[in-house]
Amino acid sequence: MSSPDGVTFSSISVGKTHTCGIDREATAHCWGSNRHNQSKPPQNERFISVAVGDTHTCGLREDRSIVCWGQEFSGVVPDLPRHLKYKSVSAGGEHTCAVRDNGTGDCWGVLHAGIGEPDLSRQYVQMAVGGKHVCALLSESSAETGNVVCWAANNWNQARPSAGTQLVEITAGSTFSCGLRPDQTAVCWGENRTGGYRTAEGERLPDRVSITAPEGMRFSMLDAGNFHACGLREDGTMLCWGYMAEM
Repeated sequence: MSSPDGVTFSSISVGKTHTCGIDREATAHCWGSNRHNQSKPPQNERFISVAVGDTHTCGLREDRSIVCWGQEFSGVVPDLPRHLKYKSVSAGGEHTCAVRDNGTGDCWGVLHAGIGEPDLSRQYVQMAVGGKHVCALLSESSAETGNVVCWAANNWNQARPSAGTQLVEITAGSTFSCGLRPDQTAVCWGENRTGGYRTAEGERLPDRVSITAPEGMRFSMLDAGNFHACGLREDGTMLCWGYMAEM
């Protein structure tokens, strides 16, 4: 998959077989597989961000409403009312979750393994959708409980962060989760696969067996794929770790 020539992006989201991004004029571009029209964003719309699942995509419009496109089954691509306003959106395999302007959360699509609706009594800052699990940052926190909550599939402990975990950003892969601590170091939990660190330029660092985040390195942002994660370092370079067979 190659991105459109001559386009400068402000954000991107990577799925199983397609990728979408927002350019500096707030227009959405998608490339890769389009078997289910998942790479065909609506025309004449301006977006803040996009979230890519396996065969669907959702975009957060500038008016903070959400529109989705791609394969429709079991409510994966709903017709959301325009008056509903959101802060952020995250897509997983066949489902999507979003944080409303009032801090409550919504989830829709194929709600595997008890994903269901988020706890409506809680206020969320961010949600991250994995293969069959969801992790979120809460607006409230304490030293004992932290500010991270996860639910649904937990067969690899992907929905079980350590007690007291405090994060400023969160992301989720197929069977693992990662986040940024307040000091900008990364932490991950869940399934481990044999792999090694690799820079964005293809340089392979010493092998490890882990989705464990590199120690002592600081990142400005993280994003997770199916079985690997990547972080943008303070110097603008990127480092990826995890199962690298598809990298």
